[in-house]
Amino acid sequence: MLVVRTSVSIVALCVAPDVHAQGFRDPMLAREVGVWQAASADGSVVVGRSPSPRVWTSESGPRRLATPSNALTYGEAVDVSWDGSVIVGNLYTHPSWVTGLQPVAWIGTDRTVVSLPQGSMPSAVRGISGNGRVAAGFMSPAFGTTPTSRTAVVWTSLSEMRVLEAPPGTNSEAQAPTFDGSSIVGRVFPFASTWLGSALAVQQDLAKPQSCYLSASSDGRVKVGWAVPVPTSPYRAAISVMGEGPIVLPAIPGREHMQATGVSADGRVVVGYHRRALPPFDADQAFIWDAHHGTRDLASVATEQTGKLVPRLGAAMGISPDGRTVVGVDFVFRLQAPCAGDIDDGSLTGARDEAVNSDDVIAFLKWFEEGSRLVDLDDGSSRGVPDAMVDIHDLLYFLAGYEVGC
Repeated sequence: MLVVRTSVSIVALCVAPDVHAQGFRDPMLAREVGVWQAASADGSVVVGRSPSPRVWTSESGPRRLATPSNALTYGEAVDVSWDGSVIVGNLYTHPSWVTGLQPVAWIGTDRTVVSLPQGSMPSAVRGISGNGRVAAGFMSPAFGTTPTSRTAVVWTSLSEMRVLEAPPGTNSEAQAPTFDGSSIVGRVFPFASTWLGSALAVQQDLAKPQSCYLSASSDGRVKVGWAVPVPTSPYRAAISVMGEGPIVLPAIPGREHMQATGVSADGRVVVGYHRRALPPFDADQAFIWDAHHGTRDLASVATEQTGKLVPRLGAAMGISPDGRTVVGVDFVFRLQAPCAGDIDDGSLTGARDEAVNSDDVIAFLKWFEEGSRLVDLDDGSSRGVPDAMVDIHDLLYFLAGYEVGC
């Protein structure tokens, strides 16, 4: 402790220039046609469909991903590893997703496409672990909007498929692995569920009578999705925080139908979409939530940060692990960086308060000793990109941010 406290000024003075030199405080909104579903750790690689599988990079913009020459002309890229080297998705022969479904992965800088093993039924992949080693999804005899006879599965090393545990006679689907793939979230109908390895660890831990997890923080501490709190209510965005239980996110008045689709690696930032729950119905629009600001329409945030009027943004489908790049229907939005030294508001929950003070120091020292992902702040690049480790890079980044302040 003494070493950390006496080294604050010296280390921060050496590292502080990098906090602003990278220019990561500048917001960026790209209007790109397509349904963009996921982003790499730093937001530089984004994947989706339009209507073929697509990849967007901050350097070269959008391009189509290669597909095998077997008439699988439709498809989607659904997720990407943190370093951007592994993209997973699905190919099919018909735009209704009913025939010819084949889960695939695009690997390496040349995006070589490989097929993932199929089970006894056609399969679909929904997510990839941050380290790119474990994919999750489900098998089903027919694909469409009705969840008939679905069986949750995982692919390990992208080469071996295994079925996840579920009670006999139930339908299940796996949606998203944590960074190392040791925990997987999804649904055992009709409840949000979590698997540890192949074993069903927790069911019904979000809400009844219906719920589903769609994403999780890097360590699984925070899980997000949707819940129907009572039979007659609309879908509501909900999160479950380890040790705290489920939380239904507050809705913006008039936009009570909500789903949370993505969460940052540290669990601090949640995104999704909302719309009117009663007639006249309108189109899905993106929202963003954090403990300090609550639920906000993402278009309003984009307007504030870019200084240009953004009338609306379509549904948000995901957020990069660093909590900065939100992706969705026809847009990629890079948020302003939070203050590097702002990690807690004194509640020891990880809620930011746009201030840097002793609360942040106390929280950092506690979580650094525990190895909590709440202080997985930097990978050594001084850009605020997480790497699923808590080490000296996080200490240096925090000290630099503490010295600079907000």
